[in-house]
Parts: sequence; C-alpha cells; structure tokens
Amino acid sequence: MLLVGLNTAGKDSEQIKKAFTISIVSLIVAIVVGILKSFTPAWVANIGDIVATVLGLLITYNVLFGCAGLNSDLAEKASSTWKVYMCVIILDIVIVIVTLIMGLLGFTAVSVVAATILVVADAVLEVVAYIMFLVFLSKAKNTL
Repeated sequence: MLLVGLNTAGKDSEQIKKAFTISIVSLIVAIVVGILKSFTPAWVANIGDIVATVLGLLITYNVLFGCAGLNSDLAEKASSTWKVYMCVIILDIVIVIVTLIMGLLGFTAVSVVAATILVVADAVLEVVAYIMFLVFLSKAKNTL
C-alpha cells in the first residue's frame, strides 16, 4: 500500500519519487537482513538494522518535505514532525550506547532500570512521532 501511494504521489513531486525508490531499496535490505540474521553474527544484523533505520529516515524526510513542497501551508507541520522524528532517532542512539556501555562495564539492577526508563521514553516518543506523521499525511491528503 505504501509503495502504491508513493508511486502515485511521486508523479507530482520529485522528493516523493525519491521516497518511493528508497522504499524499494529498504524492502530489499529488510529481506536481506532477515535472511542474514539466521546465519551471521549479531553485529551484521545490527548493521543491517542501522541501514534500515537510515533508509526509513530518508523516506520520512522525503515524504514530509515533498508534500510541503507541493503546498507551502504544510511546511511548518513537516518541520515540526521531522524534529520529533530526529529526537526519537537521537534517543534510539543514546539507548544503544548506554546499553552497550552498561553491558561492557557489567552493571546490574540499576542499569536495567535506567535502560528500561530510556526504552519506555523512546517508545512514547515513537508513538507521538508516528501520530504526528499520520496527522501530517491526513492534512496533506486533504490539502493536495
């Protein structure tokens, strides 16, 4: 469904056309990473997950600002939605780093609580970002 929508909207916006192409690449990466997870070390899958996250960011960016390019009334909403997405990604990176450091240093109960708090905060932010993105898409659909 995503690809059909991006393909249709890509006829009006070069950025949305980029999002369509990146979505196809992302789908291929997801398939390859899924296959690799079964017989490679965990770090290989982690690199694949990082690539998938970056591709997802590129898709989101191109959709947001591609729609904003079609209607300048959407520019402020696109910018605020993008800022929330960036906060989520930064928090994701902090969680990975904190978890890695705690694991290397051998922290126990306190580190588990701290990591859990970070993960819960990240989940809440991800839900907010997703809702903002859906609201943006709904507004874009009604104005374009």
